[in-house]
Amino acid sequence: MGTKKPIWQSDNEVKAVKGTSKIKDPTVLAEIALYAPYESVRNLAATLQARYAKKANRSVVPSTKRCPKCKAGLVDAEYYTAIRGATSLVSQEQKTNWQEMKKTTTTVTSTKYSDVQRHTGTICMCCSEKRAYYTKIFGRILLAIALLGVIISLILLLSTESDIWMFIGLPFLGALIFGWKLSTSEKYVNATHMSKEAMEKSEPEDWLDTDGARDYVSWRFVLKYPAKNIPKGRVLLTRSGARNMK
Repeated sequence: MGTKKPIWQSDNEVKAVKGTSKIKDPTVLAEIALYAPYESVRNLAATLQARYAKKANRSVVPSTKRCPKCKAGLVDAEYYTAIRGATSLVSQEQKTNWQEMKKTTTTVTSTKYSDVQRHTGTICMCCSEKRAYYTKIFGRILLAIALLGVIISLILLLSTESDIWMFIGLPFLGALIFGWKLSTSEKYVNATHMSKEAMEKSEPEDWLDTDGARDYVSWRFVLKYPAKNIPKGRVLLTRSGARNMK
């Protein structure tokens, strides 16, 4: 019997691609990228080889600070403190909404800050995203249940002369408003779910690869910063907030 050839050398291109996608050894992938019979397999192997080689190099120098809860690397967050000065009126515009038959006023103000100081702190972005994600999911579930309760109370209102609909409907109406706020708040709406494996492999550089990502980390850090720890007479500013003042 002859030696069984590796899956990436299969005469079936689909099988070769599928088999290659399961290989994680950078050395083997480098060989496949050079000698695989199909171009699609060579391209896939080259992509995977670069990805796993980067992870291997990164794991040689692990983060010195890790979250005690999820084991993810703690991320350095940039934030600022400043003394808030006077707020002045820049412009004010009044418009009439003819559809709703009411006037709305748009006011633009400018606030001066002094003694702006730069600081750095650490945050576990995995735990922060996890809390925000589950808060968003809770809000959506609450919203659905509350909406059902409001519908039932409306049915009771139309079908009976009793005031029981009020005792049922008002709590559900309050829950509906609260659920809507949780579901649509900018604090939670963009949060994504992360698996336990992804959390444990998370390193600080994964969250700081772009300027926008660093702004997001700063914003998350400022959101969770304890109000009691803010020095008296000063306010917290995010990275983007401080940059926009310049």
